[in-house]
Amino acid sequence: MLLINSSIYRCHNDHSIYTTRLWAIHESKTIANSWNVKAFFAVTHGDIVNCLNQLDNLKLADHTAEIEKGNLGVHVQVCSLMRAKLVSEIRANLQKLKDTPKECVHGLASVCKTIALANLQMIFPPNRYWKQIMTDVLPEKPSLFVDKYLDQILVPVLEATEDPLITNMTLTLICEAWLDHIYTNKIKFSHFGARQLLTDFGYITKWLADYPTVSESMRKKLLKNEILKRCEGVGRLLLRKPGERIKMTEKNKRRSSDSSDREKSELMPAEMYVPNQEQWLELRVMKQKNIFTTLMCCEEP
Repeated sequence: MLLINSSIYRCHNDHSIYTTRLWAIHESKTIANSWNVKAFFAVTHGDIVNCLNQLDNLKLADHTAEIEKGNLGVHVQVCSLMRAKLVSEIRANLQKLKDTPKECVHGLASVCKTIALANLQMIFPPNRYWKQIMTDVLPEKPSLFVDKYLDQILVPVLEATEDPLITNMTLTLICEAWLDHIYTNKIKFSHFGARQLLTDFGYITKWLADYPTVSESMRKKLLKNEILKRCEGVGRLLLRKPGERIKMTEKNKRRSSDSSDREKSELMPAEMYVPNQEQWLELRVMKQKNIFTTLMCCEEP
């Protein structure tokens, strides 16, 4: 009788674990779509963790010794096989529940990219903004949309979690969405526009350095994110003249043999972080050559 009750109890546990996992996935997906990141982490890194802690405290009786003694009858033998199957299913569902937070974060990443692109579609300046011709001034301040973009997408994540993998993932996604928006819409840049874009990208580093609620360890990891170098590289590529080569300074060449990988990455020009350089160079506004036709006066006969 004890064995039967144990099997029924385990069956209830297995069902609870299974339904908890389904609830967490559905709830986190719904919350992520509204970009309520704080509530998202309350489910994935709060409720699920608490549930796993409670399951770890459960001590279920092991009847293996009684079963191995034999003479328990056919009915008990059938129950023992059912119990073993339930144990296997519980362990499998328990492992799936442990993997659920990571699965939910993958879903959050997908939503992040979609929301970032949607926001850029609404707040990113029009093409004429980037084609401005101003030879006597250089941009000193970032475009107005940059603060709004970071506040809407990145701030909720920084306020909700201290996980460097998740915060760096978000930073990477919003910068990639920024680059994708530019390239997909084939936005053309004048020299002034490219300078403005470079200023906008550079502002991200300043924004991260000045943001008050980020811990210093988190700040250092965010500032080392290679996506920042890639963004800078895109801006510098758009400032290059046709056919101009990327110059490696003598200082870089001299230190390359004995520098660490981190030091080499710091010395490497930002343009080298951009994988598709030629495609980005196509977004420069080329100076139009004025073609004048020579008017010849007719000679009088």
